[in-house]
Amino acid sequence: SVTTKSPSAIGTTSATLEGTISTGGTSTTPNFQYGTSATLDTYTQTSNGSASSSATLNPSASITGLSTNTTYYYRVIGEIGSTDTLGTYYGNILSFTTGKTLRTVTVSATSTTISLGQTTSLSTTLSAGSAGTTTYEVVNGLLYCSISGSTLTADATNTGTCSIRAIDDGDSTY
Repeated sequence: SVTTKSPSAIGTTSATLEGTISTGGTSTTPNFQYGTSATLDTYTQTSNGSASSSATLNPSASITGLSTNTTYYYRVIGEIGSTDTLGTYYGNILSFTTGKTLRTVTVSATSTTISLGQTTSLSTTLSAGSAGTTTYEVVNGLLYCSISGSTLTADATNTGTCSIRAIDDGDSTY
């Protein structure tokens, strides 16, 4: 039997694929196929070692150069005997998603101190990637300020400090 196992060490551009192959003592060469097609109609195949006659193989393959925040599909395959005799057996197709690129987001305001009833404009700067639609919300100090779009308004009668949070495309909170 040929069984695809859950991957380990999934990073932003890499992962380690794993599987199990019961060979029945027949010379078997393990490999993996992976790609972004759920059916693996197009794929990259690893060269995962030489043939072995061990009763059970536990192959793994570290793959790199993957795209960030992308779902990949993969399976283990076992070339049992020669391809002319016993053939190639395929494990089940599983998937994983690589991580997002880490980035720093800086929220800035036209003015960090505003008078009662006055406004200031907010903006964000990203260290990597492109900005999506950014929304802002008050997380502390609702009595002292409010936000509409990217405009922060100080309350007309109460003084105090408020904290804000920027949310980029509903994807990540900073």
